[in-house]
Amino acid sequence: MTDFKSELTFDDKVIQKIVGNAVKNVDGLLDANGGFFSNLSDKVSNSTDLTKGIDAQIDDDHVELNIEAITEFGKPIPEIFENMKKSVSREVKKMTGLDLSEFNVKAVDIKTAEQHADDSETLQDKASNATDSVKNATVDAANNAKDAVNNN
Repeated sequence: MTDFKSELTFDDKVIQKIVGNAVKNVDGLLDANGGFFSNLSDKVSNSTDLTKGIDAQIDDDHVELNIEAITEFGKPIPEIFENMKKSVSREVKKMTGLDLSEFNVKAVDIKTAEQHADDSETLQDKASNATDSVKNATVDAANNAKDAVNNN
């Protein structure tokens, strides 16, 4: 067998997805925040983008991360940060062999879990709920009209 040149590289999006999966179950972290336009697009449809709010840059065998986070009111933010850092470092190393050289989190908002759930309702959800309401009202009106005809 002859030796040949080979190289494994990672797109930033791969690292972002690893990070997104690594932090999604961190207690007290409600969401990563991609800024106004990202939030606006999230309000329109039910797409789940694990890379939102995560900036990853790969330099040789190191990864630099910047994350904007929405944390839960009443939870200690430094503890959330440490749990994020441990989880991300472990998963990035395990899946890619790369080490973190920088891990920066900016807490951009703080909300109760209820506020976050309310804010996360999308236009698609609202349209679906409105459609269901109209459908139910139409069925009720048709049944009432049918009952009125049968009773007369």
